[in-house]
Amino acid sequence: MTPDDLLEEVRSNIDRPHGLVTFTPSLEAYYREATAAGRKRSALITGAIGLAIHQLFTVVILFTQPIESLGPKLAIFAAIDAFVLLVLAGIALLRDHRHRDVVLIGGLTLVSVLVNVSYYFDGTDMAYYGMMCYIFVPVVANSMLRLFFRQALLVSTIAFALFVVTILVKPGAPLHVQLVAMLLVFGCSAMTLWGNYRNDRDERFAFLYLTRERLLADVSRRQAEVLRELTTIDPLTSIANRRGFEERFDPLLTRCRHESRPVAVLMIDIDHFKAFNDRYGHMRGDACLRSVAQTLAGQLRSPDDLIARMGGEEFAIVAPGLQDGELVGFLERIRAAVVRLAIPHAGAGQGSPGHVTISIGCAVALPGRDDGWGTVVQRADRALYAAKRAGRNRWHVADETVDAIA
Repeated sequence: MTPDDLLEEVRSNIDRPHGLVTFTPSLEAYYREATAAGRKRSALITGAIGLAIHQLFTVVILFTQPIESLGPKLAIFAAIDAFVLLVLAGIALLRDHRHRDVVLIGGLTLVSVLVNVSYYFDGTDMAYYGMMCYIFVPVVANSMLRLFFRQALLVSTIAFALFVVTILVKPGAPLHVQLVAMLLVFGCSAMTLWGNYRNDRDERFAFLYLTRERLLADVSRRQAEVLRELTTIDPLTSIANRRGFEERFDPLLTRCRHESRPVAVLMIDIDHFKAFNDRYGHMRGDACLRSVAQTLAGQLRSPDDLIARMGGEEFAIVAPGLQDGELVGFLERIRAAVVRLAIPHAGAGQGSPGHVTISIGCAVALPGRDDGWGTVVQRADRALYAAKRAGRNRWHVADETVDAIA
């Protein structure tokens, strides 16, 4: 289920009548999967507590019952302990929450059977106290295990029915003991079931509203990312625009200074682009811009390199870490790559090669200098104008850059 589908499911369930303790099928499956880990943890902790209480009850039996009558009861108690341990092992090892639910509900039912068998065969007065202690079964099932309401209702109904049958068929049980025991277990079952219902309902409502807020926050974040992309990406060329370039340039420059790496800034202009537009039209002009932009982007060396369309036919590239002769080779490779596009340009004027070319101005921010964005770009711009004055289709490196890296 996609986040959008899940959000729609959550909204439709919020609009349903309050008081229900089931969701629509797809959301119910998602909810049970999402809460499975917490319910597994509750089952294991509850089982451990139940085992501890059962051991205390066994100790009481040992010290209060005649030794000759302990054999059958201790055998049943040992069977209960072994079965509970087996159920807990299954809950701990099974990965599918649906299988764990089957093991848990089946285990509770069979434990109820074993407890009732022990009551039935217990001929001592302690049997009547044990009948009263049966209230632990609905308490555990309805309050401690975090069963869903329908699961708790099923377990409690079966457990109470088994208890009633045991009391009614147990020989010698006084009527007043039978009535008090049944009333006690029934009252405890009813109250804990009501508590389970309210808890299940409240957990589901909390899940709905928290999931809705989380999903809405995700939607808002995705929309913000889309909006940010729209404001930092040039829609025509699909590379960064001036804003996106400026956002990334300063952090990159700071990092390169810490790493003692130089940062080359290239300002690039398509030669005689106005004449190209006038001669071939704006649609061809846009196609030319896209081709040049993608060609320039293809010359980047690493994820650290930046490229942007600064406006009109002007582009910028930032290339960290270029040393000595690498800079000259990089500039020439960029210029030659655009020449190889061979985009016809008959309006470039006398002396032009007859196809689209670029002029490049370059300045380098060196680790020992405090040049900011504006300073470096200004130096690269001056170098770009120098390249244009020298005849275009060439690159020019700012004089201070040449002196610094020579």
